[in-house]
Amino acid sequence: MWITIGGLLVSILALWRAGRLRVLDLRTTLRNDAAELRLALENLAATIPAAVQSRERLAAATGQAGAFQQFRLEAETDRATVETLRARLSGIEPIPLLASYDTVEAKVVTAHEVRLRVQQLREKYTAAAAGDAQEREYLRAAAEARARAAQAPEAWG
Repeated sequence: MWITIGGLLVSILALWRAGRLRVLDLRTTLRNDAAELRLALENLAATIPAAVQSRERLAAATGQAGAFQQFRLEAETDRATVETLRARLSGIEPIPLLASYDTVEAKVVTAHEVRLRVQQLREKYTAAAAGDAQEREYLRAAAEARARAAQAPEAWG
């Protein structure tokens, strides 16, 4: 009988330990994700003003002030979103040592949601900066072509 009770206790302990290992693995993943997200949010917070500045220069060159104002308003909204994402991230980070699997899994889901939103915003502002660079290059090439065209009659005369 003692052997049966001992075997039962060992089995229960093994099941509990296996569950704890899953939680510990998930906690480690969550900590890594939180560190990566913290860095991504810092980079995004620096990218948004750079993109606004780029768009402002382009708007000054093309005279499209209305489009720039709309972009600037979106950027302000996105800056507020970044701050909201930072707050959500700080809610993720304190992970109690004996947290249940469901608790840690819910935090992992939140981290995934934050990661998706950060990626969307990063892609938006990276694409905007790339589009601005293309537009500036086009304007530069057009100005050079006009300058060459203006000098061409002088060279003939």
